[in-house]
Amino acid sequence: MIFTSSLRSLKTGLSLLLFFFGSLGFYERLSAETLKEAIALAYQTNPTLASAQAGTKATAELLAQANAGWRPTAQLIGSVDQEYKDTAHSSLAGNSGFTRRDGTRAGLEIAQNVYSGGATEANVQMRKAEVQATIAGYRKTEQDLLLAVIKAYLEVLRNQAILDQTQKHLLRLKKEFEQGKARFDLQDITLTDLAQIEADLAQAQSNLIKAEGDLESAQAEYVGVVGKMPDLLIFPEAPLFLPKTKEEAFEIALNQNPDYIKSQFEEDSYKNNIDIALASMRPSVDVKLALTRNENNDSFAKRSRVYDGVATASVKVPLDISGDSQSKVRKARLEASQKRLTRKAIRDKLSATVSQKMDTLTTTQSQIIRFKELVKFKKIARDGMALEEEVGARTVNDRLKAEDEYYEAEVALIDARVKELISHFELLSEMGELTLARLDVPVMPYNPDSYVNEVYWAPYNLSVEDDTHSLKGISDGTKNPEKEKKIEEIKDKEEQETILEELEKIK
Repeated sequence: MIFTSSLRSLKTGLSLLLFFFGSLGFYERLSAETLKEAIALAYQTNPTLASAQAGTKATAELLAQANAGWRPTAQLIGSVDQEYKDTAHSSLAGNSGFTRRDGTRAGLEIAQNVYSGGATEANVQMRKAEVQATIAGYRKTEQDLLLAVIKAYLEVLRNQAILDQTQKHLLRLKKEFEQGKARFDLQDITLTDLAQIEADLAQAQSNLIKAEGDLESAQAEYVGVVGKMPDLLIFPEAPLFLPKTKEEAFEIALNQNPDYIKSQFEEDSYKNNIDIALASMRPSVDVKLALTRNENNDSFAKRSRVYDGVATASVKVPLDISGDSQSKVRKARLEASQKRLTRKAIRDKLSATVSQKMDTLTTTQSQIIRFKELVKFKKIARDGMALEEEVGARTVNDRLKAEDEYYEAEVALIDARVKELISHFELLSEMGELTLARLDVPVMPYNPDSYVNEVYWAPYNLSVEDDTHSLKGISDGTKNPEKEKKIEEIKDKEEQETILEELEKIK
């Protein structure tokens, strides 16, 4: 949502109120956009995901075409011909002659392959593997989208929280500066002390500018993934369904990681391609039935009609004297070997990645515990420095340093919290567990198997229903600026009224 300046001011003021009240529950009730809602919106509107879904359907048609190889082919044949003949004879043989003949031919031909050297069966199995590989690729695209939404969501949260802490830090330094000027006038501190306060204040203002820029960049990334500006976001809970050991995580990944599953099916596909290449060197058997009707009329009023039926069984035995078929077999075997090695490489990489993600998660969790303690003690140190500086036991520089260290500890804790959540979800992604069902996202997931089952036996249907994805919010490109502006004004007004009502409750 794009907020008006007045609404943004209200929310900023509300954030400060909430800081003093020390409660987040009220803040979350004000147009809070959960991670599940953001994922659901992106899932329903992302064109890349819709394109991947269409790709699974297109690949499913290859399986339908392969299954068509089990069935006979038929064709109707028809032709019309006319023949004119003008013959000149000698005077001894009589006069010259002119003849005309009209002919029609109609027929039906049915052909059935009985044995293809195993090519038909191998082709079906190859296409099945290709379909499953494409579905695994779609699962990867789906998980990538979910992870991108999660990261964009958390980055907005990270930068918003850092901006809030920077604003609080700046307010404290402004207060320090005002007090410093008064103390300088009373000659309680030196010009050097006042200059040090001003230097820290300038640094805080610089940090604020950077924090605002980082937040705007994070919001732009969020819009690119989710499709809208973020509302008030809240920190999601860490997933509970995580393995306890690296071995357990790796075992799950071997069964569910989309990249590894895709590599398995690609290897199967190329293995079946070897059988297809070998089939070209084996005999093939075909049967054919042809029914025809021929009719002829000539200029002498002669008419003939002939019905003909021919059944043919043919056997073809290839003689590969050129070496082409043998080369294709060797090539297919080499490609299958290449895919086998690729699968092993993906397995090794997956093992390393899962291990790294587990280590990162464990490290970050330990850091959070330490950062919480750090924030606690830095706050005590900051408050103590302020008291000691008032009685002359500490310098202004000591007090400012304690304030800066407290601010840095707060930022480090925020950063660690976000890193922990990202590590959780990245580990789930590597395990193949980052799904709508696992995250309990309230949206109906796309099932690629339904279309595969629908076209498995190549139904006689030429229509294609564009039901790949419910692309809510994706139109033909035409926009109505006045209508959109009016909608935004209504939304902002409703949200502003809600905030004012909640503020009244606080009073």
